[in-house]
Amino acid sequence: MTLRKAAADPHIKAVVLEPEGLAAGWAKLEEMRADVERFRKSGKPVYAYLRAPGTRDYYVAMAADRIYLGPEDPLMLKGLRAELMYFKKTLDKLGVAVDVEHAGKYKDFGDMFTRSDMSPETREVMNSVVGDLYAGLVEKIAAARKKSPQDVEAIIDQGPFTATQALKAGLVDELRFEDQLWGELKDSLHSGEPIKVPAERYAKVTAESVGLEGKSRVALVIGEGDIVRGASGDNGADESSLTSSGFDKLLQQVANDSAIKGVVVRIDSPGGEVTASDDIWRQMNLLSKKKPMVISMSDTAASGGYYMALTGGATTWR
Repeated sequence: MTLRKAAADPHIKAVVLEPEGLAAGWAKLEEMRADVERFRKSGKPVYAYLRAPGTRDYYVAMAADRIYLGPEDPLMLKGLRAELMYFKKTLDKLGVAVDVEHAGKYKDFGDMFTRSDMSPETREVMNSVVGDLYAGLVEKIAAARKKSPQDVEAIIDQGPFTATQALKAGLVDELRFEDQLWGELKDSLHSGEPIKVPAERYAKVTAESVGLEGKSRVALVIGEGDIVRGASGDNGADESSLTSSGFDKLLQQVANDSAIKGVVVRIDSPGGEVTASDDIWRQMNLLSKKKPMVISMSDTAASGGYYMALTGGATTWR
């Protein structure tokens, strides 16, 4: 929403991205890129300034018009990998045995306690997931840097890169200190000394003030974390869990609010308790019959999280 407001705001002439140490999942990173790309359609330029960026930082920065890297900063572009931990040998040493009841070959949660390595099914899934993510990464780099996918794969195999190597490989546009970037920005915009407005501060600008607010309301309901039943007085979520009791109340409030004309339910959940998932499914199903509802799946929508998604009229993954 911040970039949507900035795109419509005549006072905003450009955006400078400074992604650093991003740890978000790939679905969230893709949303960030999509927001930047939508902003660019306003005709306003986007610059990215990177300091020792990792793969995730670079992935977001590629959505900018130009990428700047500090003269002595490495580009830690090394491809993708997945790591899983197994504790069976440790538990054996402690004399602990774990009994797990499987529901199919691909339900592998208990494997971390009963195996010392990946099962063939887990390896198959992980190779598929990482392979898809890597193919998407290569595709995005190829499009942004105007290279063939084959050339991009060959470049990634040479990483990580010094700043000079990154420039030579065509992964960045300029090596600059931050003050040099702002000096070039001043010259290119021809609007005097640029005033820096941090995103945290600009987030307080209302949508109405830049002409974006309409009369109808669409509710954004976020279902995030492990699904549990919870207590009757909770609010639906805490730092790590999604409680059916509180979340159901929230869904009922949305259903009964006449000002809300549609609903987007954002799901980022690995699932959890069966009965709690079923309770949430019931309320979401009732809500979908009362108002248009779209499901947006984020980094994780597994088991009960995916079950929730089956209630919407349309489903997107990002």
